[in-house]
Amino acid sequence: MKNNLFPFSNFALLVILALLLYGCGDSGSSNSPEEISDNPEQVIPLSSSEQPASSDNADISDSGTSAENGDSSSSSFSSSSTESSDSQETSSSSSVISSSSEKFICNGTEYDPEDRACVSGMLKGKCGDQIFETSKYWCNKSKNELIPLFACCGGPSINSCDASLRYVSNVKMCDSRDKKLYWISVIGKKVWMTENLNFRYLQGTDELDSSSFCYGDDPGNCEDGYGRLYTWSAAMDSAGLYSTSGKGCGNGAVCSPTYPVRGICPEGWHLPTKDDFDSLVLQTYENYDYFAEKHADEYPEFDYYYKTHDDAFIYSVIYLEAGYFLKSRDGWNDYNGEDGNGDNTYHFNALPTGDGYHNHGRGNQANFWGAPDDEGAASALNIARNHQTHVWSEFKGFEYAVRCVMD
Repeated sequence: MKNNLFPFSNFALLVILALLLYGCGDSGSSNSPEEISDNPEQVIPLSSSEQPASSDNADISDSGTSAENGDSSSSSFSSSSTESSDSQETSSSSSVISSSSEKFICNGTEYDPEDRACVSGMLKGKCGDQIFETSKYWCNKSKNELIPLFACCGGPSINSCDASLRYVSNVKMCDSRDKKLYWISVIGKKVWMTENLNFRYLQGTDELDSSSFCYGDDPGNCEDGYGRLYTWSAAMDSAGLYSTSGKGCGNGAVCSPTYPVRGICPEGWHLPTKDDFDSLVLQTYENYDYFAEKHADEYPEFDYYYKTHDDAFIYSVIYLEAGYFLKSRDGWNDYNGEDGNGDNTYHFNALPTGDGYHNHGRGNQANFWGAPDDEGAASALNIARNHQTHVWSEFKGFEYAVRCVMD
């Protein structure tokens, strides 16, 4: 009988060898994102292929969002990888990072790769070439700089902050002098305090035993974001207690301040200049529909003036209405039967603090001290209940609120 055992054995060996080679695959490659440490303090540089596109916008990261956005690890997925595949599966079976039609998905959540990054299916913040924990830092993108949250106050995670407040923002800063926390927000390319300063500057003057006050000498009037009202000399820190940039710049004094003028502001912040105030007001220019509805009848060529940024148009229309977008949504008195409250579009939350010098105007106007102009005059921002907004040189004898701008 013919023996067929040997040919069969050869065939079986070939099949086994083929299965072994197929099972091995390309063990040298992996589509898994880079694993990073779970240490919440760690800040990790991205590789050159993971660098985000540059951005001129200074945005605060999603520090105060829900846990769905994650405070875990991160990575980046380049849209160019879609040439070879519409999706990549990570080593974790629960996470999928994909890019389709310029959409970036991390474990079911869409994200912007300029602001966030994904590793192992978890989202983190991205700041220039750094990945960060959003519960520990926020990113000032105008400088690609990471700022620690609550660094000097030892406070809780930002996620425990009340994001339902009427002046919605997502980050607080801390004044190391008295451990008070203040909501802040990016408006245009500047980072502003969105609450009035409430630091007790008790340096006396020739006529007063202090130089910062609560409206009507009632401590309750300093609460709920209204803060204290300051003399000009206190706003400038003319005594030089915290810096020398405004030293000697009291009421009636001729001085040469150093810019930026820190004044009474916390470390790392300064008094707004006139240009800062103008920039804040002109940020509202983008609200075309609102301005057109209010003033198109007065300007037959409204679109022309709007598009050419005509100076007369700006001051007779934009400054006339800008307060609506900067004011808080409550606290303001009505004006001629119309609601005096604003929309708080930019989270500036201007509250009607009034003037402490005469103890009048509360409910009707907001006033903020600024750094001196080129001629040494005090600059100020005034917002009225009829939404009119003014940036002007002011009499130094008043007592106004203070908002600070990040250096």
